[in-house]
Amino acid sequence: MAPGRSAPSRRARTTASAALLFLAAAWPASAQQKNPQIEAIVGAIQPARIEARIRRLVSFHTRHTLSRTDSDTQGIGAARRWIKAELEACSKAGGGRLKVELDSFMQQPQRRVPKPVEIVNVVATLPGTQSPERIYVVSGHYDSIPGGDYSDTQAQAPGANDDASGTAVSMELACAMAAHRFDATLVFMTVAGEEQGLLGSAHWAEEAKKRNLNIAGMITNDIVGSSTGADGSRHEKTLRLFASGLPTLINARGAALEQIARSGGEADTPTHELGRHLKEMGERYVPGFTVELIPRPDRFLRGGDHLPFLERGYAAVRFTEPSENYRHQHQFVRMENGVQYGDLPEYVDFQFVANVARINAAGLASLALAPAAPRDAGIEVVQLENDTTLRWAANDEPDLAGYRVVWRPFGAPLWQRSRDAGNVTRLTLPISKDDYVFGIMALDRDGNASPASFPQPWRPGPVASPMKEREIRKDAIVRAPVADVWNAWTTKAGIESFFAPEAVVDAKPDGAFEPHFNPYATPGLKGADNMRFLSLQKDRLLSFTWNAPPHLAEARTQRTVVIVRMEPAGEHETRLRLTHTGWGDGGEWDKAYDYFDSAWGRVLANLQKRFTDGPIDWKPWLESLKAQKK
Repeated sequence: MAPGRSAPSRRARTTASAALLFLAAAWPASAQQKNPQIEAIVGAIQPARIEARIRRLVSFHTRHTLSRTDSDTQGIGAARRWIKAELEACSKAGGGRLKVELDSFMQQPQRRVPKPVEIVNVVATLPGTQSPERIYVVSGHYDSIPGGDYSDTQAQAPGANDDASGTAVSMELACAMAAHRFDATLVFMTVAGEEQGLLGSAHWAEEAKKRNLNIAGMITNDIVGSSTGADGSRHEKTLRLFASGLPTLINARGAALEQIARSGGEADTPTHELGRHLKEMGERYVPGFTVELIPRPDRFLRGGDHLPFLERGYAAVRFTEPSENYRHQHQFVRMENGVQYGDLPEYVDFQFVANVARINAAGLASLALAPAAPRDAGIEVVQLENDTTLRWAANDEPDLAGYRVVWRPFGAPLWQRSRDAGNVTRLTLPISKDDYVFGIMALDRDGNASPASFPQPWRPGPVASPMKEREIRKDAIVRAPVADVWNAWTTKAGIESFFAPEAVVDAKPDGAFEPHFNPYATPGLKGADNMRFLSLQKDRLLSFTWNAPPHLAEARTQRTVVIVRMEPAGEHETRLRLTHTGWGDGGEWDKAYDYFDSAWGRVLANLQKRFTDGPIDWKPWLESLKAQKK
């Protein structure tokens, strides 16, 4: 022992031993089972269909954004009409739930656009059944250019790899997944104007931002067609995935960047976590394939359709083939010194593209089947200790099973260990927060896991981050007209069809709004006893007072406020947002907040089911209440 250094204390030795035992018992982060539904989707991907679609796109001679639109055989107009017809056929074959639309806008002249032109994205949407407000987007661009000449709208521009390959992936995914049901909504896009400056994707991302859409993740597939490098080397089992949200945070220079810098989370932005999830799922369901995770937004001097999403604060990544051959990108078709130039289909490996589609399918399906990533993840920094205490807000999915904590040493790119926490919102681990990076995942009853949420430093009281008004916010798409949804909230029959088995409703300011969850309880303990409407704006807004459940007697003496807003969201659909505000802090306030953060998700899920499957059958619930009384 070195002079002047004392022996480790018994407590220190015990703590270190406990940590070592815990680490030895923790599960490898990737040791998880396969989901049969995802296996079926991955198995449905067909290279022959992908090849046929790439060759058909090449057959349009050019898909330049400013090429002709009046022909059925040449130009970008013919290409987009064919894409739309293909997706509509897949929708019909899959039961008609896939909604195919054209998203068009007028692009004014700019550096690569010499005159005004209509740009049209082809968008196929598969609505989610449980959390439709959570959206995952996958895209390829169907426009092409000859060489680097953005003004030549007539020259041959086959664009087989750039980006008929990515377009074919997006189309194949839509067709393979159209008959399946997912918790979250999936959007399959083929966009135009990429070669002129990411115009189609920028328009769609900007509109999504204006509408406050919850884009939980975006994937673009661009140049995913070749497994052969310029030197002839073969890479049939490798795909690059570019994933980093750090430059966007640096450009924004906001509080999020400060938190990331303070906590060592430079490699743990939501985009990084999306990339880790896609790599893990892709390699799990496509054995022998390697997804090379690269922590950059894109290649040097290049860009793709994920960037407009990144710039607007969404998690977004790019898949690209492993070794690009620039003789077959942005080149006029020609033979020069015995070398063939041009982006031709003979240089596309269709089996490789099919594997790219399978990687995408595994990632997208697992995202859309899983719960959302946990919100408000925090790592407690309250006192000097060798343990790690993590906390997070409760998810509201009705099939939530619990949460999983994952971790890795600093410098390691992927999660290495995990522990299932159960259905709790706080967990202490006997390992040091100073030595590892942590993440928190949400799990459903089928074992589907969300991407990880990176925990930010958390401290209680006045030394915590600046306080903002605490509120619960839930969004849902209801498959019914606004008038019907309004009636569901403002009539006795409506409330009893989804909210509670008994209700007293008088829809006017200061009128009664009393859903009774236990009609057999004594007055005052039936549920929302003595609650009142505050305001009503027909077919748009209603608000009412609210109380805590009877088991939180102290909090039940207080009142909070619930605001419900609604608006049309397409034909026969309503977008609904519920906000629950007016919360105190500590004690039973926190317990009531956690209770309703979960409960409101179940209420909105019941509202959705009421219009898809019919009114809720309360008989089993009432029978259970009677049994409890006995």
